[in-house]
Amino acid sequence: KTWNPLPPVNGQMPDVFILLNFVPIDENTIYLVGRWHDGYHFYFTEDGGNTWNELDTKPFEGYPQTPAEYYHLEYINNYFIVEKRYKPGALGNTNLMKSVDFVDWEPLFISDTITVGKFIKDIQYFEDVAIGLGNNIFIVSTDNGNTWVDLYDENEAIYMNGNPLSGFAYIDGYVYTEAFIPGRKSLYRYKLDIESSVEEELINLSVYPNPAQSEVNLTYEKGLESIELVDLNGKSMMSFYGLNLANEKNINVDELSTGTYFIRINDKIYKRFVKE
Repeated sequence: KTWNPLPPVNGQMPDVFILLNFVPIDENTIYLVGRWHDGYHFYFTEDGGNTWNELDTKPFEGYPQTPAEYYHLEYINNYFIVEKRYKPGALGNTNLMKSVDFVDWEPLFISDTITVGKFIKDIQYFEDVAIGLGNNIFIVSTDNGNTWVDLYDENEAIYMNGNPLSGFAYIDGYVYTEAFIPGRKSLYRYKLDIESSVEEELINLSVYPNPAQSEVNLTYEKGLESIELVDLNGKSMMSFYGLNLANEKNINVDELSTGTYFIRINDKIYKRFVKE
C-alpha cells in the first residue's frame, strides 16, 4: 500500500541515463546497470540510495559485437549474473556472465548465432539446477553452468511464430511460462524431469583435458553426430559434421588463442572449455 521512493541521485549519474536493470542484495545494497551515450555504466549503493558509486566493470570488454544490450541482471547463489544480447540485422545470440564482486566476470553460457536469435528471458537457480528460458532456447544445467542441455524443440507450439516469452516459474517439477500467441496470451507448463530430460543426455560425456593446451578429446556414449567450437562472441571457430555416430573425437586446438570457449555437441549440449 505504501511505496517509498529512493533519494534523488543528485548528479551522481549522467543526466540522461537509461536504467536497464537493477538487483537489490538487501534493503540498503543495490547494484544496477544502465546505458549512457558513451557506453554502459555499473553503479552500486550501500546506504539505500543516498550515495552511488560507479564500478569499473566491463564484463564484455573487448568484444567486437555492436550494438549490444544488457537485458537482465540477477543475484543468485552469491553470484551476479548478467546477460548481453547481440543482434545485428537478422542474426542474434546471447551471452551469460557471472561474477562474485561485480568487477571480474567469467562466461557462464554462450549460445551459437542463429538467424532468429537465441535470447534468454529469465534464468533461475533451484538448489543445484540452473534453468534458462527464452526465445528459441531452453537450457538446463546441473553442474554449475559447466555443461548445458538445450531442451528447445521448434515443433512445440509455445515457440511457433516467434512467440515472445515473459519469464517463467519452476514449481514442483513444472516450468510455467507465458507466451503470446497471435490474438491472445496463454500460460504453458512443461514437465521438467531432470533425470530423464537432462542427465540422460549427458551419460558418459567427457571433454578432457580441460583446460587443454594442444588437443582436446571428446567421448560420448550416445554418439557424436556434430561438434562445433564457438568463441565468446558466438563465432564458430571449427566444426565437424556427419560424424556417423562415432563416440570419440580428438580435436587439435593448438592454433586457438588462450581463453574460454564452448563446445556445442549434437546441436544441443554446450560444454565450457578453456584453452591454455
